[in-house]
Amino acid sequence: MPEVASLRPGDPRRLGEYSIDGPLADDSVYLARSDTGERVAIKVFRSRSAAVLAAVQKVRLPDAYHTVQIIDSGVADGLPYIVMEFVDGDTLERTVAGSGPLRGAALHRLAISTMTALVAIHQAGAVHDAFGPDNVLLGPDGPTVINTGVAQEVVTTAEDETRRVESLAYLAPEHFAGEPPGPAADVFAWAATMVFAASGRSPFDGGSMSATTNRVLRADPDLGMLDEHLRGVVADCLAKDPGLRPAAGDVLLKLVGHSLLTVAPGELAPVIPKAEPPRRSWRFAVLSGAGGLVIALASAGTVYTLLSRTPPPPATHSATPTPSVVTLAAEPTPSPPPSPVGSLALPGPAASLYENPADPVQVVAYRTGENVYVRAPGTDRFRKLDEQAAEIAASPDGAWLALIRSGTVSVVDRAGGQKFTVATGPATLPTWSRDGRRLLVTTTRGTEVDGRENPVPSGFVIIDLATRKAATIVTAGAKPRDLGAYGWLPDGTGVAVTYQTAKDYGMRVRDLAGRETRTLNWVGYARGPEMFSPSGKLFATSCPSGGTYCIWDLAEGGRRTTVGLLARQFPFAEFWGWYDEDHVLVLDPGGRLDRVLVMDPLGHASRVLLTIAAKDYAARGKDFSVTMVRR
Repeated sequence: MPEVASLRPGDPRRLGEYSIDGPLADDSVYLARSDTGERVAIKVFRSRSAAVLAAVQKVRLPDAYHTVQIIDSGVADGLPYIVMEFVDGDTLERTVAGSGPLRGAALHRLAISTMTALVAIHQAGAVHDAFGPDNVLLGPDGPTVINTGVAQEVVTTAEDETRRVESLAYLAPEHFAGEPPGPAADVFAWAATMVFAASGRSPFDGGSMSATTNRVLRADPDLGMLDEHLRGVVADCLAKDPGLRPAAGDVLLKLVGHSLLTVAPGELAPVIPKAEPPRRSWRFAVLSGAGGLVIALASAGTVYTLLSRTPPPPATHSATPTPSVVTLAAEPTPSPPPSPVGSLALPGPAASLYENPADPVQVVAYRTGENVYVRAPGTDRFRKLDEQAAEIAASPDGAWLALIRSGTVSVVDRAGGQKFTVATGPATLPTWSRDGRRLLVTTTRGTEVDGRENPVPSGFVIIDLATRKAATIVTAGAKPRDLGAYGWLPDGTGVAVTYQTAKDYGMRVRDLAGRETRTLNWVGYARGPEMFSPSGKLFATSCPSGGTYCIWDLAEGGRRTTVGLLARQFPFAEFWGWYDEDHVLVLDPGGRLDRVLVMDPLGHASRVLLTIAAKDYAARGKDFSVTMVRR
């Protein structure tokens, strides 16, 4: 419990219906008790200005998770005060000063909880206007945000002036231009506070008012103490231009989407009592009403929901919307894939298929080194082609096989017969349009290493199967630069490719003339051909934080879920594409045997589709790949 001092001369003995026990660490806040014995905290504003009186009058926000509950307000001897629930904890500022910076799950818990509070505040049509380490309490129920909309109004004593100077390091640049604070200013302050929580120092403090102001307006803070994912989120929120900062709701989605499967659910937020455990859902749902936000987190068979603690009173005027009734959104667990009915040993490498006729996908060819084996249509027999290739791809109906080798693309009739070739120059990763009429290959100009070996696209070639003609599109010199390989949009009207900024990967969409038509920032690294789900509504990327895969909605650009490849049993897993709309294909490298697994997005391996001896896979110095068609 925070230290309570003895009452001093001049301290109030009673405010309204509450008797005062004594001042807390902040001498403008008192521990008090109602006539029924309930403990509360009362903040007294030692100013009689109209601004403070007005701020106190409108401070009642809809009661939301991780924001302090406002119980009452009033004026005593001309000084306004507000009555709040008592939180038995100390401020983030004093906790870090006494115990050191936060790390790992504790830091992620703080980030998610406080951003949840800001989302609720913003959806209520308000701003905090003074978010900082001194306005976050760390209590037994987790972090709680206090002093929404009033803390910046009061400057009276020399001590207050000193604290005002210290708080400059958490103000957004627009404050210094005289602009009214908006939600983007809260997002900036939140990010600065996360830096403090992780480092023990404010990110822009220059030791004086002028130096601090200059750093806020012009300096880029050191974010090296943050982990990769949080670093990217915080960097976006610290943009000098408020128009470039993400909204609080978007920040929360990024935080939750990353932490959902990498932090234990109990570490994210206290569990809220629930009626009965709902079915497991592999997505997290975000529901917003007139002024409320709900996030359902699915993990290990239990759904955790961030809810309002009590229904707020009806709104007294239209400026403060009332949150809608909370509804838990749960989706049924995806049906497991059918079990294999037998195994099929493959010629060449030490590999086996485990198939079922009901599988939505079928392996029709594979490559080991530059040797290509193709399946005879309608059989389980594979034969070795005379043609060699560095990369292969089967058309959607399985009739044609595209092979790339030495700057040439060969298109071969899988049944044996027709064949034609197109010279492309250096190229990689062939991929067919969904109607099977066109083949796309990415032309390249060398590779670069940014934590992986990346082919650098110079453009793409579209080969028309009917006319056997090729159209070359040059995109070299794009800023930010393209990386990896192009993949078809599901409807065939354009192509998509990864691009890289100074700190992130995103997805760029181009029309068939190479013109940029859309960008999706922050989605991470995507490998074109395997990107889109069977329906075309979803696409997969290596998450911005790395190490696992994210599933995104193509139309809306929002994250649906995070595929659990960070689970302890799959520490080095690789995404290999889609099995069906609810399952992905993942390579799990083992000791002597590597497996291609069918996995749901919570990281549960449903079955094995293929095994290959480790000695024959690329990670062990060999090279092996498969191409599949949808039945």
